[in-house]
Amino acid sequence: MSYPSVFYLANAGIYLTDRKTGILVDGLFERYDGFDTLPVSIETAIMEKQPPFEQLTTLLFTHTHVDHYSAGRVSAYLERYPETECILPAPADSGCHTVSIHSGSEHYVYSTHTGFSKAVVEQIYSKHLMDKGKIVPHTALFLNYAGQCFFFSGDSDPVYLNRYIPQEILSACCGKTTMAFVNPFFFPLAPGRRFLENLNPKQIFVYHMPLQVPDPLRYHEILDRGLAKYSGKAPVRTMNRFMCRLQ
Repeated sequence: MSYPSVFYLANAGIYLTDRKTGILVDGLFERYDGFDTLPVSIETAIMEKQPPFEQLTTLLFTHTHVDHYSAGRVSAYLERYPETECILPAPADSGCHTVSIHSGSEHYVYSTHTGFSKAVVEQIYSKHLMDKGKIVPHTALFLNYAGQCFFFSGDSDPVYLNRYIPQEILSACCGKTTMAFVNPFFFPLAPGRRFLENLNPKQIFVYHMPLQVPDPLRYHEILDRGLAKYSGKAPVRTMNRFMCRLQ
């Protein structure tokens, strides 16, 4: 079996490609204090479909905060490549084809098939970290693509996600998830560690960590403290540079 290539861009941006199609997760975003800016070289490669983005067919987002999603950049990309699919957790003003979350349920799961990549996306409604007002709809994602399963936490609150994730989804992905991309708060909080131990992925990658800007939110300290408490089997990796290949 030919496994997809996986690249870390910056912040929470991940790109997957099977060399025929490509899926960009949270990969077109704007500057936000405390987090890295999308490097110009990477943005240019995306917008010009330069390697490794020649086969980019789907834009996928966990939520529409500017450090994950840029309405201007997404609109420009879709205007240039109108055949591209764009999957969002809620309607936005970019002209994208949107996937709406059911307003009557906080634990709603939306399953959709992408047309080009034949991937299956499970969008799990989850609270954003420190977002008590539910201002921006937010999802965690399970992505079944090119014969592998990937998990993306986005900015999910691990306490909420661990409590409300549908058990049938967790059971289906337990031990079968190739890569889990999680924010650093999954480690200092016991429900976050429990979620990862139950998911039992083959590898865990901690993303959305500032690399080239100051760390006012002390994410690195939070992660170091949390890793000391982690006893799961899966190896944990952090990224130390932009645009690095993970698989």
